[in-house]
Amino acid sequence: MHSVANALANCPESCEFVYIHDCARPMITSATINKLKDIVSKEGAAVIARPLHDTVKKILNLDPDKKHFSSLTESVDRNKIWIMETPQCSNIDWLREGIKVAEEKNILATDEVSILELVERPVSLVNPHYPNPKITAPTDFTFINFLLSQA
Repeated sequence: MHSVANALANCPESCEFVYIHDCARPMITSATINKLKDIVSKEGAAVIARPLHDTVKKILNLDPDKKHFSSLTESVDRNKIWIMETPQCSNIDWLREGIKVAEEKNILATDEVSILELVERPVSLVNPHYPNPKITAPTDFTFINFLLSQA
């Protein structure tokens, strides 16, 4: 969040929208960037995201001291779960407003959508319909190399 705030402070006055991309997702295409441009200019905020297809369980009585545990669980409605990716695009003033609220409430947001949620701004979720994996570990390069070999 702090790096985004620093970047926004250095944007020219004429800047209306910003696109935040962590660059850990190298498979994004120019067609997707153009699609985001069309949406964000009309709606105010758009993000690359994809619906979750896996079953998700919430542990109701987690004991963090145990390595193996038996627990009561609860199913989470996966139809309402989307996985956030980047780029995340927004009206610059919306982000500034959200960052101000986050700082006032001492909230460390992990993505721009979380910042926009603080000021109740709507966000369009855009499924790219192609892999956009995040590189966070050396083993992720194997998957990226496979995807590139298929292009």
